[in-house]
Amino acid sequence: MMRAFALLQLPLVYLPLCVYGLGVYGSDFDAWSGRLFLGLLVGLLALEALVGRRVARLAGTWAETAVGLAAALVAGVAYAPLHLGWWDEHATSQAAGVCALGLLAWSAARLAAAPRDRALAPREVAGALVLVGLVWSTAWLYPLLPLLALGVALGLGAAVRPRPRGDAALEARFGGFEAWAAVLLGVDLFLGLWDGRWIATWAAPLGLAFALAGLRVGGRQQGGGWIVIGALNFAAAALWRAWGPHPLHVMLAGFALGGLLHYVLGLGRVEAPARRLLRAPLGGFTVFWVLGVVLGLALYQNLAFAPWRLVLLLPALLPARHREPALPAA
Repeated sequence: MMRAFALLQLPLVYLPLCVYGLGVYGSDFDAWSGRLFLGLLVGLLALEALVGRRVARLAGTWAETAVGLAAALVAGVAYAPLHLGWWDEHATSQAAGVCALGLLAWSAARLAAAPRDRALAPREVAGALVLVGLVWSTAWLYPLLPLLALGVALGLGAAVRPRPRGDAALEARFGGFEAWAAVLLGVDLFLGLWDGRWIATWAAPLGLAFALAGLRVGGRQQGGGWIVIGALNFAAAALWRAWGPHPLHVMLAGFALGGLLHYVLGLGRVEAPARRLLRAPLGGFTVFWVLGVVLGLALYQNLAFAPWRLVLLLPALLPARHREPALPAA
């Protein structure tokens, strides 16, 4: 479970938290603090391209424990000035702490994506999504507390003895349909967060949304009902503004996210060729998912354009067919 959490925490927790801090509390990209966040984005892409494979070779060694413990320590240092305080867009030290945690979050995800002795099981991903929900739920106490909770979770994961490396690489398929589904769900899932902003009424619904995603991933039903639910949920939010931040809307978006992850990670497949391997944490899902999160913030700040969100549904409906992963033979 902790390996799956390490893999998912970068797109589902850390990067949305950065978007939340910069978009809700403020950002100044003319100051060094803002430039650090821009540098982090470029730096993660460069690290993935230049040393991603070398980092992955350290999987199953002391490096996983060291990264987890360092993440817990850095998260505590980065969160200390934010506790009952304020996100200062001009504080270089604050930005440096948050960005340092980002480097460790990428490292943990990169190590988790390396080949192991066995592939991820649906129940492991389900448990990881529930843990993601618990991390977000801590925002009920203070909106930025998930930053510390993320470090604590990675630190606890370091206590789990790493499994030895093997030949079971993480295979995932990702194409045009999955890209648009990731964008739409990235827009949808955090609408409650943009509505509540620093008043964390969104914490419990968001935590439950990820728990429902885990329930969908771990369930035996492999149908494509999540596609219909996700599309109708998205359309309803575009046509009825009050539905966007509604807790039930957020939870339905979480259920649809579970369906997407079940399909993208190929859970339940025996032998099915992947359209594209996503062994890197900054693969297609992460890129399009974060694009959806940022787009959702921009669209929510311009509610007059809410009905035009329906246009985003069109590319997702273009594929002629959608096939679920093959199930094991009885």
